Amino acid sequence: MSVTTTADVFAPADTAARPTTVRPRNSWVRELFLVLAFYQVYQFARGSADVGARGRAFRHARWIVDAEKRLHLFGEPTVQRAAETWNWLMTFTNGYYGSVHFIGTIAVFIWLFVTHPTIYPRLRNLLGMTTFLGLICFWLFPLAPPRMFPCNDWVATVGPDSSFGNCVVDTLNRGGSPWSYHSGVAQAIANQFAAMPSLHFGWAVWCAIVIFACTRSLALRSLGVFHVSFTLFAIMATANHYFLDAVGGLLVLLLAHWILGAIAKHRSARNDAAGAVEQLA
Repeated sequence: MSVTTTADVFAPADTAARPTTVRPRNSWVRELFLVLAFYQVYQFARGSADVGARGRAFRHARWIVDAEKRLHLFGEPTVQRAAETWNWLMTFTNGYYGSVHFIGTIAVFIWLFVTHPTIYPRLRNLLGMTTFLGLICFWLFPLAPPRMFPCNDWVATVGPDSSFGNCVVDTLNRGGSPWSYHSGVAQAIANQFAAMPSLHFGWAVWCAIVIFACTRSLALRSLGVFHVSFTLFAIMATANHYFLDAVGGLLVLLLAHWILGAIAKHRSARNDAAGAVEQLA
């Protein structure tokens, strides 16, 4: 058994131009069940990870901001002010943050399943492991996002220090946006402190990996690069994440890749050992 490497994942796939391995009939039913079951567990775990976490979440936020300032990375307020220069850009950014995270990932996931069954399992597992590691981080490190520290007169201050966020605004709460965390649905299912790592960014990088692994199309690859870049912009412009949250999203994806590679290597060694025993028998 060959061990998956990062080079293998990013390498252009010739399978885009020739027939791939035929999957078992009705395998989509099993995959749909697995995805829906995993998503239900994800939503429950993510939504319940903020129980009793408020104090720690705001304390961790101060740690993150202090770290970014020391590293000269604290630019979230600047990014938001730049986005608000044009109303159309802020409106587009809000919509992108609220919808493309799921819609785009689902679209890439389905495309991968339908057209590239040979590499689908390992890339599916990469997304699943990345998400699982993210959930662990949500439990261990609850984090209040920048939007919870507004200092505008028309926005109720949530955090203990109204000037902490340097006047960042909860842009998703403007104009009755359907993606607002103040909506009834969001209040019921969302974990307000699930900011570190940013799975918005981690999933965006995963989408780009899939695109680069599955096609040589310059247009699609450019779309993948745009998705990663604009997701990074959107998570900060909407004040839902710090820059270091995006770094965290990338790190959990890399850790997931390493874990899956280690598992594959262990299984390969075990199978080789079993084969050697059979030959001696």
